[in-house]
Amino acid sequence: MNDQSPAGFDRRTFLTAGIAAGVIGGGLVLGIRFANRREAAAPSGAGRTLVPNAFVRVAPDDTVTIVIGKSEMGQGIYTGLAMALAEELDVDPARVTVEFAGADPAFNVPFMPIQFTGGSMSTSTTYMQLREAGARARAMLLAAAAQKWGADATALRTEDGRIFLGDKTASYGSVADAASQLPVPEKVTLKDPANFRYLGKPHKRLDAPMKVDGSAKFGLDMRVPGMVFAVIARPKVVGATIVNVNDSAARADLLRQSEQFLRTSLKMESQ
Repeated sequence: MNDQSPAGFDRRTFLTAGIAAGVIGGGLVLGIRFANRREAAAPSGAGRTLVPNAFVRVAPDDTVTIVIGKSEMGQGIYTGLAMALAEELDVDPARVTVEFAGADPAFNVPFMPIQFTGGSMSTSTTYMQLREAGARARAMLLAAAAQKWGADATALRTEDGRIFLGDKTASYGSVADAASQLPVPEKVTLKDPANFRYLGKPHKRLDAPMKVDGSAKFGLDMRVPGMVFAVIARPKVVGATIVNVNDSAARADLLRQSEQFLRTSLKMESQ
């Protein structure tokens, strides 16, 4: 781990959280830590991507990516959590790209340093967090447009990924670069639920097409170098009992893999 890890989040806690995620969420997915959330990908001719936090990215090509730190296990959070952020960002959820987060403290549950999916807590523990993330991104986009037009940001309005001021209009992507250079607001005003455009209204599941056409990837689809497959050895008759087991080869292989994992972890930590 590095010096950006929050207090109390050491290697032991990380590994414990990983085990908990594997048991509760059905699998552990490791990813790259977001070392600096304000830094986007390398600049291009179109400018930089707005990355105000770990949960949303607005690119100059108008692509909006929403990152969720929960596993989709049929409960609908791939759509529901994206809607929460998209509502405050004021963009149609049907137009966003949803991305699953890697392992990162930013996606921990609020009451302990563990990132997991379980207990029917995905929405209750992230709803306000995602709304605020979307509101911060929107505020920065509005501020950038206000600077561009020499206007007061309170005079501007947004609708489905565009900013309006009288007869002037700009897409989010067109001001993403300028917005990325502004400070992230500490406090934002959230929408009155009476003004919701998407939350509380019927919406098609965003993950339905990929599950229908087979492009969705599940834990069972994962393949890694040197991967082996195992099957439980079952008795041929009911009521049979184990006479003896020779697991020496399996134990030796497990020890070898554990040592390899430890060496790799220590090498990553030293870097």
